[in-house]
Amino acid sequence: MRLFSNKLTLALLGLLILIVVIPLVMFLVLARPSAEPKKPTSGPVTHGSSGINQTPVETASWPVISRNVPAFASSGYYPASFANDDNYDTVWRSQGTPAWLAYDLSSVPSSDRGKVLVVWYNESYDYNHTIDAENAYNLPQAYTIDVNPGRGGGKPPKTGWVTLVTLTGNHYHSRQHLIDMTGNNWIRINVTAVDGATENYDASINVDVYDVSYGTSDNWIFYGDSITAGAMGHLTAGGVEAFAQLINAKLPREFPVEESGGTSFLTSSDAAKYINTMGKKHKHSELRASTECENRCPVSRISANR
Repeated sequence: MRLFSNKLTLALLGLLILIVVIPLVMFLVLARPSAEPKKPTSGPVTHGSSGINQTPVETASWPVISRNVPAFASSGYYPASFANDDNYDTVWRSQGTPAWLAYDLSSVPSSDRGKVLVVWYNESYDYNHTIDAENAYNLPQAYTIDVNPGRGGGKPPKTGWVTLVTLTGNHYHSRQHLIDMTGNNWIRINVTAVDGATENYDASINVDVYDVSYGTSDNWIFYGDSITAGAMGHLTAGGVEAFAQLINAKLPREFPVEESGGTSFLTSSDAAKYINTMGKKHKHSELRASTECENRCPVSRISANR
């Protein structure tokens, strides 16, 4: 009798599977929407002789169009080409100010140099040294961003420059500017004043220019204290390269914009005080902030989209 009962139970279980489970699985499979391919943007990731990626590929990110294009400067302890090579440990450094740095982008397809993002980095340790009263070094304090339609392939034009950005009173160690350089072959940053310290009143920067005709989504800034300042700068630290370089090493089609917003001794209350001002400055960025509590509590992470 018990054997008959077990057989009946198994039969009913098998019938249940046939009637309920199998049709349910088939329904879920058929109802699942098919994945649509992502629409990639196209264009060369870099130009020139960069070691990052030379092959024109389809990419969902925006390309750095200034990498290793011809670079020129009014003066320099270090050459202009150090500003746009693939090594952030090298910089262009002027011999005093005023001073300018210019790129010939005429070799870049005109479709890739309409709407562009100009980003410059200075490796003063603190993002805003006025908060903790530390020194800045060779930091552009007043400058313009200029474009020129002059013919490329030679030296920078002497006339015909048009100013698209004018900035004064800067104390941040990095900045980015969204401009439209349609119809122009040249771009220039012209530094007229610097924020510095003894023997450090030159202009010392790296400058990247991105094609952002498809948007400005892949853009990051990390706020925090000295830990963030040390970890998220662009100099190689302990053999570890900058954030964007690490991303690019794993995903060759990607090279995000990234700024280090770390300032020594910054606390949570400071973050609350300055976040709105910094957020307006980075309206194209995704903000990432981490600060340690004043009582040395574990690091808290704050995330906000702007």
